[in-house]
Amino acid sequence: MHMNMTRGSVLAALMVLAAGTVFADYDADCRAAAKRKRNVMYYELGYNPCFWPKGKPFSTAAFRSVNCGNDSLDAYAHSPVNIDTFVYLPIGGFGLSSCKIPSCDNPTWQPNKTTRYLAGQMNMLPEFYKAGTDPLTEVCKWARENKKEIICAMALNNLECADNDKAEAGMWDCYFLPPWKKTHVTSLMGDKPAGGKGPDAKNKASGPKYGHRLAVDYAKSDVRAKFLQMCTEIVGKYDIDGLMLDFTKSPYLFSSVAWGEVASGKELADLTDMVTKIKAACKAAGQKKNHPILLSIRVPDSIAFCKDIGIDLNSWKDLKLFDFLVAAGRFELCPPEVMGEFCKAAGVPWYRSCGVSYIFTGNDSGYPDDDERPGLQRQEGPHCFRGRAMGAYKAGASGMMYWNPTRWHRFPLRSLASDPETMKYQNKRYAVTYTSAGERENCVKDAKKHCTIPQLLSGSPVDLGKGVAKYPINVWDDLPALKKEGKKVPIVRLTTEVSLPSGTDLQVLLNNKPLKLRKKRAGSQIFDVPYELAKYGANEVIVKATGKNKRGQTAKLGNIAMDVIFDQTDGEVAQ
Repeated sequence: MHMNMTRGSVLAALMVLAAGTVFADYDADCRAAAKRKRNVMYYELGYNPCFWPKGKPFSTAAFRSVNCGNDSLDAYAHSPVNIDTFVYLPIGGFGLSSCKIPSCDNPTWQPNKTTRYLAGQMNMLPEFYKAGTDPLTEVCKWARENKKEIICAMALNNLECADNDKAEAGMWDCYFLPPWKKTHVTSLMGDKPAGGKGPDAKNKASGPKYGHRLAVDYAKSDVRAKFLQMCTEIVGKYDIDGLMLDFTKSPYLFSSVAWGEVASGKELADLTDMVTKIKAACKAAGQKKNHPILLSIRVPDSIAFCKDIGIDLNSWKDLKLFDFLVAAGRFELCPPEVMGEFCKAAGVPWYRSCGVSYIFTGNDSGYPDDDERPGLQRQEGPHCFRGRAMGAYKAGASGMMYWNPTRWHRFPLRSLASDPETMKYQNKRYAVTYTSAGERENCVKDAKKHCTIPQLLSGSPVDLGKGVAKYPINVWDDLPALKKEGKKVPIVRLTTEVSLPSGTDLQVLLNNKPLKLRKKRAGSQIFDVPYELAKYGANEVIVKATGKNKRGQTAKLGNIAMDVIFDQTDGEVAQ
């Protein structure tokens, strides 16, 4: 059919074609940007401006050097392991943020004077605002000057800030309840009346078992609209390379889940719709700025667990809603291969989130899995992070994201593990279980059914009086090849944490071969491991208690670890 096109219609058609080309190029640029090299991502909670030392004058230059529990920006710029990507979370509860955008109130209150923990600190955010800037702006400038990719993180719920409604500063924060929450109490997860059913935001009888009474409920349209507004304003205003939606920092999304159900089909669809709109906002802002603004997600490492709490990862994969994914966080549920296979099918890179284990020595933190023996810790040391990193790389991870690990132990930024080749001749610790299981139980009913990794925890030890204990442990160093290579030949040791009552002894086998005891130390036992016994990949450890205690006491097993040691003087391994 002949078409008599006017000049105007030709121009219009050309504009449509040009627009299609632009959109196609932008999507290609996003895919390329998502696949850029990132061995080490570092996730920083933006506490430093709020924990400013009293007596230290304010300046934007001082912000780069101030160290308030975390390392400073100056330290991150010169870390022993290069940080490729800096992920920064502006501090604040819902509708309250230390980034300055129209939809948010700014946290300008000072710490409660009766809070001894914060006695020597002050909130310096008001001084940032007086100077016409804010922490996220300054972090973006720092990232550009130091050639770092910069991503702004947004926690769907952030309960470290203002976790009470009594105008009191808690141990970790110096904020009060965000004003938005005070005016939208029916959009919170609320409390259950003493004799009634369902949530009631005004009744203080009891909070939900699998959430928090002051968490926002994404089943409410005003919550989704508010979060979308905040994300849209951030990607439009700030010089960032991407936005990370953090679903794991406070993994509470829906009131129905908090009160013992699983997310409904409508709730899954509503959250998917919100993320779709955030993805579109990133694209619109990126096209306007003429560079990609990636949308990434940080989620628990089980697809089924995610769906129970409201995250429909399979739909998000099909809709191409995320450019890369970060898996795990304060707890781990599945082997890294699970997310490795999922992201391979999605055609996107993935990263393993690696933070502190939350298993402390001495039972002093209040976590249920505490009481780990000195010398056999999952909490401290570069070798612990390297072991976890080697497993993630083996499962196809493009790199590691370190979640604020340096505040808890004595090794600071030296703990960051780089790529496998760099780690080849460095000490590593491989464990049966790397992280505490406690927090997963607070997120959704029947969370245990999604856990497919073995659980061996100091706070809930295995009674060896009831039988033999068998556990798998993966080692990702090819020991025979290293010995044959001869450049650096490591020592290999296996350590168990077993409380041995008088009259009992211990036998440990690796791959059905007995190990020779090297020494006992503070409730733990160290065994030499011959090279020919330790396999690349899966190994089986068998632990038996022998003998009989006259009082009927039995041996208890709390931990097993395998150390591959290249440097015994490094102060971080079983001696």
